[in-house]
Amino acid sequence: MKLALKIIVPFLIVLAACFAYKMQKDSAPPLEGKVPPVIIPATTYLPSTAADYAPPVRTFGNVTSYFETILNAQVTGKIVEVSPDFRVGSTVRKGAVLVRIDATDFNAALTNQEANLTTAERALAEEEVRAKQAQEDWTISGRDLKSAPPYVLREPQLNAARGAVDSAKAAIEKAQADLERTAITAPFDALVTARSASLGNLANPQTPLGTLVATERVEIFLPLTPGQIRRVGLPSKTRQDLPVTLTSALYPEARWTGRITRTAPTISRDQVVTVIAEVMNPFDQDPPLTIGSFVSAEIEAQSISGTHKIPEAALVNDSFVWTIGPDDKLVRVEADRIHSDLGFAYVRLEEGKLTPPLRIALRPLTNYDTGMMVKPIAPDAR
Repeated sequence: MKLALKIIVPFLIVLAACFAYKMQKDSAPPLEGKVPPVIIPATTYLPSTAADYAPPVRTFGNVTSYFETILNAQVTGKIVEVSPDFRVGSTVRKGAVLVRIDATDFNAALTNQEANLTTAERALAEEEVRAKQAQEDWTISGRDLKSAPPYVLREPQLNAARGAVDSAKAAIEKAQADLERTAITAPFDALVTARSASLGNLANPQTPLGTLVATERVEIFLPLTPGQIRRVGLPSKTRQDLPVTLTSALYPEARWTGRITRTAPTISRDQVVTVIAEVMNPFDQDPPLTIGSFVSAEIEAQSISGTHKIPEAALVNDSFVWTIGPDDKLVRVEADRIHSDLGFAYVRLEEGKLTPPLRIALRPLTNYDTGMMVKPIAPDAR
């Protein structure tokens, strides 16, 4: 009996609990279903109308000298004077004496050659008298002067005397040139970039004395791709002398203006054309455009017609943009990238029946879909 109670009582308790749960569930009010709210994403847009844009062609290059000269002595001698302007960083004018070499030996050589000329001229005068006397003697003898041998008329001796005079004059010119070469001058207005000449040194043609670069202008060799060439219009004789603006990371606020004056006659293997830009008086500007500077260049280019200028982020997969229609619903519009510049894409859109200005979504979401309702936000409201 006790065993039966131990088995039946727990069973009855479980059964009673199940019955009570069922009764409570049946008496509870039914749950009301809730519809999730519709979330309309906010979208910042850019009003845009197709227009003509002319973004510059951008390239880069290094500043090189227009003229660069390594100074060498043309004669050998001891350096007795070095100009105080002949030092690195200084500018010198054309014709300024930078180095003087001891001219003692060259003055002596010039004097000696002048003496030789005097001797040669005296010998020529004597030979002319002898030649004249020889002609008179031959004529007095009754013979035809044309039949006289040249040696008897002293023509070879006369020619030799004349040659000696010419040689002496040439030697004087050489001595004068050597004397002038003892003063080494600047061949053009220049900036001194190196100097090795010092007082007491022995100058000779094999030892450089310094280096000069012209201050008149500098050159920048700028590479252009085929696409950039088409936009600039080079190479063409009618498109030379194009304005170009240069900037450098050394002086972020500085701008230098130059002009493209010519095109290199050869093209690289990857079909890159090099144009040469010139900047006049680069060292007179503030700051100066120094040799060796790496510069970025902006070249005026032909305009791109019928394009929209949009941020790169607005162009999806480089193939389409999302626009907001008049009913605030998204419309996908195919796009063709024409050009890129400084974070902007210049694209042509298949606008279809859309009325400009288009409202182009600036930062489209990955879940955008055609016909999705959005909340447009004007750019000024950001």
